[in-house]
Amino acid sequence: MSGIIDTVGARSGVVGSDVYPAGHVLQVKSHSSSTSRTFSPGNTSFGEGHSGNADFEVGITPTHTNSKFLILADITVQLTDAYSYGAMTLVHNGGNLGDSSWGFAISRDSVGSHNVLSASYLHTPTIPDPPIEIIYGMYFKLQTAGSMYLSVESSTSTITVLEIKG
Repeated sequence: MSGIIDTVGARSGVVGSDVYPAGHVLQVKSHSSSTSRTFSPGNTSFGEGHSGNADFEVGITPTHTNSKFLILADITVQLTDAYSYGAMTLVHNGGNLGDSSWGFAISRDSVGSHNVLSASYLHTPTIPDPPIEIIYGMYFKLQTAGSMYLSVESSTSTITVLEIKG
């Protein structure tokens, strides 16, 4: 049986995933963490920032092979050295989606200042049939000396992924 959605959203019949129009949000996955982490000196390439990245990643299994994904991420950081630069990027199965040098967001501030790094990105990956889980995450790097604290003072950092019908 099929269903119909009219222009104001009224439904009739059995509504399945195939009747939703392009641009419709099919699912949302989100992960939040308030676990503070330290990203240490010497990490001049984007990486997890600590052993394991579960605090800064979320997995989503596509429901369609032509889906797009809107990734939203934010994290509070603090730099420990004057004139240091910290950067955050978004990754898809470990591959950088942002600028190779600066990612999606940078922080350069005086010692002890707290900054929120935020990013949003609409990604259109190649999805196999049948679809398999995709892992999206936040990776970090430190351009200079010092350290970068992540989720400063147990502030909540969040990564959210929305599957959008293509």
